[in-house]
Amino acid sequence: MRNIQKIAIIGGGVMGEIFITGAIDVFAGSEICVVDKNVDKLNAIKKNHPTVETVFSNLIAINNADLIIIAVKPQSFEGLARHLEGAIGSDSLVISIMAGVSIKKIQKDLGVKSVIRAMPNMGARVKKSVTTWIASEKIGAPDKDCIRKLFGGIGFEMEIDNERMIDTATAIAGSGPGFLFYLVEEWLKSAQKMGLGKEETKKMLLATIDGANTLLQQSGEPEILKQQVASKGGTTEAGLKEMKKIVPALWRQTLSAAQKRARELSK
Repeated sequence: MRNIQKIAIIGGGVMGEIFITGAIDVFAGSEICVVDKNVDKLNAIKKNHPTVETVFSNLIAINNADLIIIAVKPQSFEGLARHLEGAIGSDSLVISIMAGVSIKKIQKDLGVKSVIRAMPNMGARVKKSVTTWIASEKIGAPDKDCIRKLFGGIGFEMEIDNERMIDTATAIAGSGPGFLFYLVEEWLKSAQKMGLGKEETKKMLLATIDGANTLLQQSGEPEILKQQVASKGGTTEAGLKEMKKIVPALWRQTLSAAQKRARELSK
């Protein structure tokens, strides 16, 4: 695995700070430099991570960096690329978590060769991210081991071999937490209308989800678990009959819409 002495993180937002924490844990002793235009973000980072260097200049941040993590919004990339083109060292590894920006475009616009495109999700906040990633050609096993170590430090990581699958991963895992949060939001609203108080309902529902997820993690067979809950003629079966009228088509439409939008952004 390559020796990572300096890490530059471009973007001090939520994902940028998550990678700060991950890098501190995984690459202990490495210099970490974060760049952002927002002084409040940099002050907060310095307060939370006193050993991290914070700067306003992208060029200062990337100077002699072995690993560069681009954690800015996709629409900011054009301006960033104009500023950094030709300034990144030929041996540097570049990780992008920008949705819709292809490896080929990053290579062309920044003038770099070694690019990893990744899609983490919100679970990274609690070190339970689902991160799918793909590396550009000629990135060898030592560098991939380095990437696995970083992404593994914030949760589950999976390397894929087709960049178009990033769009599918975005729909399933990247957007997935948002879909789940919305389902829980509506579940809570409906449950509260049945007479329980808001806090009691929330505690009951979240504990139910936690227990169900643990069972899924242990067995991995939702169909079997569903059958074990739904006794014939019982309450679960009655509810499932209603869900089956709507949910299969709804999920297909939801995931297809998210995947389509991801592909549109990738053009």
